[in-house]
Amino acid sequence: MNRMELKILALITMTIDHIGVFIITSQSEFYLYFRMIGRLAFPIFAFMIAEGYYHTKNKRNYFLRLLGLAFIFEALLYAIYLIYGYNMTHIPFTENRVALVNIMWTMVLGFLGLFVIDKYHKKGIPLLIPLLALSYFSSYSFYGFGIILAFGLLKDMRKKELAFIGLTILYCIMPLIIPQGGFRGINYIQLFAVTSVVFIHEYNGLPGKYKLRFFYVYYPLHIIVLFLLSYYL
Repeated sequence: MNRMELKILALITMTIDHIGVFIITSQSEFYLYFRMIGRLAFPIFAFMIAEGYYHTKNKRNYFLRLLGLAFIFEALLYAIYLIYGYNMTHIPFTENRVALVNIMWTMVLGFLGLFVIDKYHKKGIPLLIPLLALSYFSSYSFYGFGIILAFGLLKDMRKKELAFIGLTILYCIMPLIIPQGGFRGINYIQLFAVTSVVFIHEYNGLPGKYKLRFFYVYYPLHIIVLFLLSYYL
């Protein structure tokens, strides 16, 4: 699979996941199926961020696109919060937060982590500490930041895959040690994320014929549309 095909797969599974979040009630058996399918999306996006870092011709522009989208999406989420009282923002000290859906902040931090190691090598490791601390407050927390670094810093594909699987298992069993939001147990749904390895393993390193330019519009737009549908239906 080339980069374009992986991105399309990630977009499809992400959309299915968010349909489950916003449209299907959690009591429905289909809710679990939609969420399990959706577990494929983020690992593929994390892999693509790592690949994009090393393949882009202009790292500065790539980073500014990610950062710009993160701010724009956050502003839109804040507008939803002000109008509807439904808080999906990363903004601190706001009330009634129900979810962190702006995955762009995780990607921004992961990109910066790769840049720090790429530019400063071992001397850059201490600089990862503040990025790691900030990642705690982002979607997927340390796990999201960690798998972007693993996909980017490890050169052998098998090592990338094993590191991702190991981090995913650790992330899924962590609530057994540190309860999260009152939940104590194994995050079985997130374990389905490891199935993304099947598709990542087939990656051939080629960019693909078409460019997915609409991604930067589609990502925030589909969240807003699904939220509005769930609110008014």
